[in-house]
Amino acid sequence: MQITTIGLDIAKNVFQVHGIDAAEKVVIRKQLHRGQVLKFFAALPPPASLALRRVLRRIIGRVS
Repeated sequence: MQITTIGLDIAKNVFQVHGIDAAEKVVIRKQLHRGQVLKFFAALPPPASLALRRVLRRIIGRVS
């Protein structure tokens, strides 16, 4: 399993991790709690790229 890109959807306490390989096939899909994030990434080889995402539902909800 060679992960080329990891996406991390950040939140207050629970994070979603998605990793794909060079063929864009999903190889990791995992939910992590705040205390598990560093341990999880420390065990992985570095990916070619890392994308972070923060959902702004609370702000959008206030504006609407």
